Amino acid sequence: MVSYAPTTNPTSNCSESLFTTTLAEDHTGLSSPDYLVTDHLRFPTGNDSAISLSDESTEDELQFDRIPPSDVLRCLIDTYFSQVHNRPYSFFHRATFEQKLDSGAVPKCLIYAILALAVRFSNAPCFAGRAHEASSAYSRQSWLCVIEDHLSVDDNLDLSVIQAVTLLAIVDYTAGRTSSGWLRLGLAIRLSQDADLISEPPDDLSATEREERRRSFWSIYLVDKLMSCARSRPATISDHDCTLQLPCDEQTFQAQEWKQTPTLQEMLDWNADVSDPPSHFSLTIVTASILARCTRTAHGRTRAKNLPPWDPQSEFTAINASLLLLESHLKDSNGCILDLVCGAPQDDNAIDEHQIGHLFFAHILFHLSHCLLNHPFLIRLRLKPFAARAPASFTLRASHLAQEHARQLTSLLATTSGNGVHLDSSFYPYCTAIAAGIHCLALGSQQQIDCVDKYDAQLYFDQSMEALERFENLWPIAMNMLSKLYELNAQSGAYSYLHDSPGLGDVLDILSEDFLWSLVDYGKLARETPKTQPEPASFLSTLPSPCTWAILIDE
Repeated sequence: MVSYAPTTNPTSNCSESLFTTTLAEDHTGLSSPDYLVTDHLRFPTGNDSAISLSDESTEDELQFDRIPPSDVLRCLIDTYFSQVHNRPYSFFHRATFEQKLDSGAVPKCLIYAILALAVRFSNAPCFAGRAHEASSAYSRQSWLCVIEDHLSVDDNLDLSVIQAVTLLAIVDYTAGRTSSGWLRLGLAIRLSQDADLISEPPDDLSATEREERRRSFWSIYLVDKLMSCARSRPATISDHDCTLQLPCDEQTFQAQEWKQTPTLQEMLDWNADVSDPPSHFSLTIVTASILARCTRTAHGRTRAKNLPPWDPQSEFTAINASLLLLESHLKDSNGCILDLVCGAPQDDNAIDEHQIGHLFFAHILFHLSHCLLNHPFLIRLRLKPFAARAPASFTLRASHLAQEHARQLTSLLATTSGNGVHLDSSFYPYCTAIAAGIHCLALGSQQQIDCVDKYDAQLYFDQSMEALERFENLWPIAMNMLSKLYELNAQSGAYSYLHDSPGLGDVLDILSEDFLWSLVDYGKLARETPKTQPEPASFLSTLPSPCTWAILIDE
């Protein structure tokens, strides 16, 4: 691996000595060092007088509207690759990225976008109590650079810009700015289509460059499928258009070699001959594809609405078949994920989290798919047209499946936390909230023995809430989810009728239905709570005119 030209060895636990560096004004100020004049950042070395160490500087001088000092930058880049990369999004080959950083080939928009995510995981003193402020500021600077240096300039769009815009979509959505995140994802998808990332990369590129293009596209695909868990935000990328091969395994990628891998359609086909086990990243993509079908069905966006879910020709039945196929793939990959986590020795090198991160994520999405497909509220809505002839056994089975997979999802997250494994993906708060809602509804329906499993729903609910409280330190959306779940817990008994098979045809009152939607809709769950003060300008209001590309920033 190519390293930085360091003065210190960066880790995610930056020492206070990292904050004695000063930096001249950035491109929004009166003057800038040479490496900030262009749209690319040259990584500073000890010969750069503009960033020389100063005994008089303090951590209070660190400004979030500019590239941080060299040691802080090195630390945050390292934090990104140790805490964010491959969880689950995989945009970069680290050694290649560091080479580009050293040579000044990384655009500022991408640097700022990476910092916006990495700072949430930083233990550096200068970010103490200010991580979310810094994340928002770096996000704004990245967006300004995207507009000023790329969208307003002809022929200056490349893979780095697409990666930056996608990262900004993740930053905004997980901060509760769901509309902004959704719209920026739309821009990233259009840019990726313009760059033809959806097709196999040209043969004249190196194996590493081709794989990085594939991984960038599949990461965008993942964001698209995960955000589609919001009812009003259907996925944009069609599976049938995805003809490029799935990502290779991590060892092959790091060795900068090429490997033939199956396509998504081949992985979803029972009859396809997949000789080699798929990579963990590929399993994540396959699971996300099936999850998107689950959410589309659960949200009532399927075409064949006249077919009851127990019909052999229904989408519900087809999805269950796909989940069985996925289960076979997951079981063939490293055995039981819980055994893999629990059986590891308790030391710093116990588990290579980058190796199991995608596999763990695929298992979480697998359980989430079952939770959404069989959620008592969503099942009730789906069965409403067929209430008079809905088999009692179908609703009972759905109820048990929802609770079983909610327990397994909660156990996975609780076990990793208890074993010191930190797999804090930005999507885990939503997964946890769905499981917590199912536990809470079961807790309020304990008297209905036939419909509710005999398990300690209170214990699992408490474990889910503890996980969300831990996620709250990293992802602001967890706070919004906690408040809604506390509200549900205070009145869980009022929704016991959701497990009542004879009452499937009863009409839900509007307020109850809206509240229950807010517990399963990713957009509503993640959206920040309304404030009394005026809201910041929206993404649409800050998007420059195509004619002028006037630079506007959402404050």
